[in-house]
Amino acid sequence: MNLPVKVLMVGEHWERLGPMLTGLAAVGVVELAGPVPHAAPDVLPAAGQNSVIIMSGLPDLEAWVGRPTREETAACPPVLLCLDHSGLETGDLYNFADDFLVVPCSAAELEKRLLRLVSSAAPEPSADVLRFGEITLNVVIYEVRVAGKRVDLAWMEFQLLKFLMENPGRIYTRDQLLSAVWGVDSFGGTRTVDVHIRRLRQKLGLQGNACIRTVANVGYGMIEE
Repeated sequence: MNLPVKVLMVGEHWERLGPMLTGLAAVGVVELAGPVPHAAPDVLPAAGQNSVIIMSGLPDLEAWVGRPTREETAACPPVLLCLDHSGLETGDLYNFADDFLVVPCSAAELEKRLLRLVSSAAPEPSADVLRFGEITLNVVIYEVRVAGKRVDLAWMEFQLLKFLMENPGRIYTRDQLLSAVWGVDSFGGTRTVDVHIRRLRQKLGLQGNACIRTVANVGYGMIEE
């Protein structure tokens, strides 16, 4: 988690939350902006994933209409709605915010809520890209990079690396690799696995030697040091 969390303060009456936010800012947990009185769309920051809007009290519904949804734009930060016990009587609070917090509360709870919102707003890693150490493998465009530098692999080298990266932390026998990657059973042909592993290591360089583990008399796997 990269700190500080950028916090846009929206609303009024910060008597309860203000001191806690100031304290969190003093120790580098948050970076404050605002307060601004209304949560109109034009005050929503085109921020990255490390941002949260804190709203003090229920929003002005007329100003709140038109807030971008998460599906419409990834630039809209999550919203933490802070309200007192009477505000809990409002209908579905999640129509206004991603999470809500009843004040007064502790600074520790406020910090945890902010960090959780930032973490949940972070984009999920694409299933189209596999990563292991400095190696990335894109299954859509059939591209492999090591520390950002493109590496050209033959078709079966690519398929072997893909299988190993999809199944890290396990050693496979040569027969298992032949069956899973080549789709054939071994009839004395396990030598082809050794050849392809050697070529992969050569092309991937130091990362190949570090990440592709050999277990003598057993086989190969992608294992973190």
